[in-house]
Amino acid sequence: MQRIPDRFVMQQAGPAEGPATRKETSVFRRRALPAALGAAALLALAVFAACNGGGGGDQAQIEKLARDTVAALEDLDGKKMAGLMSKECDVDEAEMEAAFALIRVFAGEDDLEIDLDDIEITNLTDTSADVRLVGTIKIMGEEQPLDEEGSSTRAVKEDGKWRWSDCEDFNVEG
Repeated sequence: MQRIPDRFVMQQAGPAEGPATRKETSVFRRRALPAALGAAALLALAVFAACNGGGGGDQAQIEKLARDTVAALEDLDGKKMAGLMSKECDVDEAEMEAAFALIRVFAGEDDLEIDLDDIEITNLTDTSADVRLVGTIKIMGEEQPLDEEGSSTRAVKEDGKWRWSDCEDFNVEG
């Protein structure tokens, strides 16, 4: 068994009739437990705030929806894009994949760039929000804004997940 160096050991007086004994309790163990409990409490508080923060969690989920949308468009991933649309859009994954395949043929996979500068969320409720994606999309050398004249797109919460409900904004008919 390895001995703990003296500088990490507390001295404890032994019984009245005997000599002092060493209690091998490291400084690390004495200080690490309260620090670990404090860190665990902070982590639990952060998780609770993210899940139940009265909109803060929803805002983060909507921002993720926007980033996932940009990724699906950049990757020309029709299946992923279809999964980001609300049920009312009634998106056919095969049709979305076919549309993205046409883009690949005519524009090429590497000729699509999206720069997302900001995500503006307004009118946030428990079940809906207006979202404006600020940035540019460049395809086949032509650049245009992501949003038309400052317009926003409607997102709704379905089955606990945020999805796009303005089907026509994504050229999807509901």
